[in-house]
Amino acid sequence: MTTPNSEAIKSYQALLQREESLYRKHGESLSPPETYLNDEALAECLQDGVSPAELLEDGMLLEFPSGYRTTHFDLLHRLSNIRNGYDQDPLVFESDISIETEKVPDFGARDLREVLDGAELDDEKAELIVHAIEGGNSMIDGLSSHQATAIEEVLSPANDCLTLDGPTASGKSLTFSIPSFKHALDALDRGNVQTSSLLLYPRQALIRDQLSTLLPRLDRLNDRLENTGKPTISLGVDHGETPNEVRERDEESFFGITCPRCEHHDNENDLMIESVAGNPQVRCPACNEILDYIVPTKSAIARDPPTILLSTVWTVYHRLRSSRGNNATRYDDLKYVVLDEAHIYTSYVGGHVQYILQLLKDAKAEDAIPQFVLSSATLSNPVEFTRNLTTLDREAVVHVDYEDVLADAGVDDERHLVHYYVLPPPNRSVETLNEAMVQCLNLWCARRSFRALNFIDSIAEINRQYSYIASYILSPSGNRGEEVVRHTHPDVDISDQDPFSWKSLLPRDWVDSSRSDFQDYVMTDFANSIGTHSGELLDRERNHIEDSFNAEDGGKRLLLSTSTLEMGVDLNSVAAVLQYKLPPGKNEGVIQRIGRAGRNPDTYRVGLGIIEFSSKPSSMMYMFDEELREELESTSNLSPSQIGNSASIQVQHVLSRALHRMAREGYNTYADGRDGIKTRAELIDFLRELITYVENTELPHSFVDPESTRRDTFERQKQEFLAQLRTVVSGYESTDEALDIDPEGILTKSQRYYRELRQIRRKLESVRRDLAALPDIPEEYMEPIEETADSLRTLTHLVNNLEETVRHAWYTRDPDHLRQWVKENESELRDAINRIPERSEMHDLLFMELMVWVSGEYGSTSELEEKYDLHMEEITDKLTNAVQRFEPNREDNFKSEIESLLDQVGILQEQNLEVLASTHVLSRFEELVVEYQRAEGAHLFPVLNTILQNSIHFTGTFEAPQPEFDMEETTA
Repeated sequence: MTTPNSEAIKSYQALLQREESLYRKHGESLSPPETYLNDEALAECLQDGVSPAELLEDGMLLEFPSGYRTTHFDLLHRLSNIRNGYDQDPLVFESDISIETEKVPDFGARDLREVLDGAELDDEKAELIVHAIEGGNSMIDGLSSHQATAIEEVLSPANDCLTLDGPTASGKSLTFSIPSFKHALDALDRGNVQTSSLLLYPRQALIRDQLSTLLPRLDRLNDRLENTGKPTISLGVDHGETPNEVRERDEESFFGITCPRCEHHDNENDLMIESVAGNPQVRCPACNEILDYIVPTKSAIARDPPTILLSTVWTVYHRLRSSRGNNATRYDDLKYVVLDEAHIYTSYVGGHVQYILQLLKDAKAEDAIPQFVLSSATLSNPVEFTRNLTTLDREAVVHVDYEDVLADAGVDDERHLVHYYVLPPPNRSVETLNEAMVQCLNLWCARRSFRALNFIDSIAEINRQYSYIASYILSPSGNRGEEVVRHTHPDVDISDQDPFSWKSLLPRDWVDSSRSDFQDYVMTDFANSIGTHSGELLDRERNHIEDSFNAEDGGKRLLLSTSTLEMGVDLNSVAAVLQYKLPPGKNEGVIQRIGRAGRNPDTYRVGLGIIEFSSKPSSMMYMFDEELREELESTSNLSPSQIGNSASIQVQHVLSRALHRMAREGYNTYADGRDGIKTRAELIDFLRELITYVENTELPHSFVDPESTRRDTFERQKQEFLAQLRTVVSGYESTDEALDIDPEGILTKSQRYYRELRQIRRKLESVRRDLAALPDIPEEYMEPIEETADSLRTLTHLVNNLEETVRHAWYTRDPDHLRQWVKENESELRDAINRIPERSEMHDLLFMELMVWVSGEYGSTSELEEKYDLHMEEITDKLTNAVQRFEPNREDNFKSEIESLLDQVGILQEQNLEVLASTHVLSRFEELVVEYQRAEGAHLFPVLNTILQNSIHFTGTFEAPQPEFDMEETTA
């Protein structure tokens, strides 16, 4: 396989465009012979110097009796007719094809040194950065127009905030690293020992990928600094997988990153973290070099913050609240913050990130906030989104538009993205379709050593489909690869042009193979080339799979993956992406995923995106609505990305702002997951201190309110939070005694009684409607039933109202409203209970009076049933069962239970509810400490959630509050 030149790529892309027009012209089908390319079409599409023979030799153009086909449209023809048996119906019911284009970066068009000189970097720093980027064995020689423009804007002191767009592989990571080196060198000049650059990524896999490119550059820069006797630039990675400490004689992989200084392979030069004399360090076991500028553990990062830090917003949020080491103050010298893949930070998560970025701004003086750079390939409103997320003035946001910059530079090279939409028949599952397409696509990739990704948004679904493919379809003990072999070596006599045949997809080495030899290949190498990738894999396993997938002669060719490979991770030669169903929530996920394909010139800059819709109406409508499908193709068609704002977000960051200030001033915040709160006294002391800090918490002037109401609602949430904290402390400090009464128990009982009463009332209403259908039924028989129904209606309403009143009194700690309710409603509630007849009375009414009337009026109950479809036996059961809970000889009779409930309410209304609440929540706190079963005590967030009874829900992972549904039984 040879890498094609620009003319060959443009020629091939022109052929694709011609094929799409033929597809549209001839009924949106690839079956008619007229959809094949002829010699005239080839002559019109191929550029000078590019011949059909060249594309035929490279396997990108195929010749058939009806004409020529590109390998992409040939594959689509076979996928449109895919089926496991020749006589079976296709697994594709509906399909459609569309092609989108985007410009390709003109790497090497701009000189890096000229860009740095234009930004007025001094000669020494400029030379160091150029050596870091282009020195040694670096493959970089110059910048693209987009990279150069972005770096110029980032290095301009006039710009506080930038937003960069651009597709995957447009070189954004290089754009980030150059300013981080500049700020690091400036920090060395100032003698600062804090973090100057913070590079934030939404996933750990992205951090590893960025680290693998950043580390060799930094190593070259530090080598030059060291040779001139200057301090080096430190680097750290801080996220959930970063080890806290490493014990003596233990070793731990440094995220599977290979040594930048030696050429060993097969994991021999994977960097390892070890401890020497209590100090962690990173060493290469192959060359024995120590990279002493890497700060490898959480504890070391807390003690000595690295100059450049790669992390996640979740981890940064955790550190800003932590009182351990220098965690809360490590960002005081922060100059530069990058948020890559910023489209992740929308909705509820975005609302949290907005306040976290404000905390980073607060660490600086008001006039010296860090510069923010946001990057995403899938934002339709980048400037507005960036302004809202960073809470900066719109005028402060500079947008570097990828397409505009390249158009101004005269770039005409393009990438073509072929979108192929498919819907299975109503009687076939999309899972069956996906399994068949995986095999066909893997064979197509084998022909030219392409790679493919199959995105499936469920680990369980991936495991199930992969297991079926590997353990049955391609297994020697299963179907022995017949679902592939019967297409390449069919039992029926068909031409290669027949879409059932996959001979055109065969690697050249297997074109003339025997059936048995090829079947052996399918069950071994072919089967082994399919793998999985998900967050449940260990780091070492995940790294090995990625390396195997990227290697030219690697073992993996097609991966079934969750969203872990959606963003950032550098993947080579991906030619196709297969999307199994629509990803949950966001259409930009499809754009992002298909954008993984066609980046490499080896793929002729063509990416194939196959989207499989399910039979659910919400998915099927994309198949039949062109405007909806366009949202899966281009960010310009997406709805604007929004930042969430809610009371739960605001109150959490009332707390986080207070905790950050406490941590900065040396108070233990109990928020780092290690030292917890152990005793009541310790909790009360902490709450007193917290109240003081919350009282002085406010949004600073640097917070630009996008809605002009945020400050007012923030203050309101703060006051409500303070009221709840003060209630706990004042109740603890009060000299009043609390009786042993449980308001939560009263609420639980009243809720249960309300549900049961409602069910009883429904049964009685059903009996009343049935009997009312009888003409001329005497009023004397209906009256007791209607009176009972009225009493039950009153009883149900009062019990429900009582529950609401108790809840309000308990949560506001104010019993006055409860006292008023008891005064006005207690006697009515007791009277309503006493008016409910006993079961024996209802029985007498039915059998001694009503049944006599029925017999006299209709002769027998069977005639009544036949004439009115009324079954007296059912009516009797409903009526007697409806009132059986009111029988006085039952232990759980409603009369005694509701009277007992009223007695408890009478006691509750006389209590000091602040004292009672404090007693209850402190008892729960002690239960929580026991639950933790460790000497360190309980972590702050569960403590606050417990003592505030989850009326406010604090979280360190930004989960949106889940609605609580009251699931009730229904009775006919």
